[in-house]
Amino acid sequence: MGLTKSEQKKILKTARKFSPVTIVLLIAFFAFGLLTGFLAMGQVCKNDTIEVLGQKAITYQVGTGTTTYTEEGIKAVAFGEDISASVEIDSNLPNQNGVYEIDLTEEGEYYIKYTLNHLKFGTVIKYRTISVQAGE
Repeated sequence: MGLTKSEQKKILKTARKFSPVTIVLLIAFFAFGLLTGFLAMGQVCKNDTIEVLGQKAITYQVGTGTTTYTEEGIKAVAFGEDISASVEIDSNLPNQNGVYEIDLTEEGEYYIKYTLNHLKFGTVIKYRTISVQAGE
């Protein structure tokens, strides 16, 4: 259903009430608001990061018994807020409350995988690798 001629005239009459100065000011304030918002968000987000704490690659020599590695974690900051608790941790090593047991009796490659799903970063996957290698 379309607008009647009288409704169209009312709309045009109302639109003509805005002077060119008002329109320019509206555009200027809108642009200023956008610029200010971008600058403020840039300051809030300047330290946003996702980083694995400690060594990203650890190497042990083949020996006897086992050793343990205590998880150092990952630091994730988005929009100026610490979101490290949102990181999911997975590993192919036995884990007891963040302490991983590493078998030193044979060579092997192990990992600790960190997965973060977040609006700002999307899906980010980081790894810490742990290698058990034969001595030279």
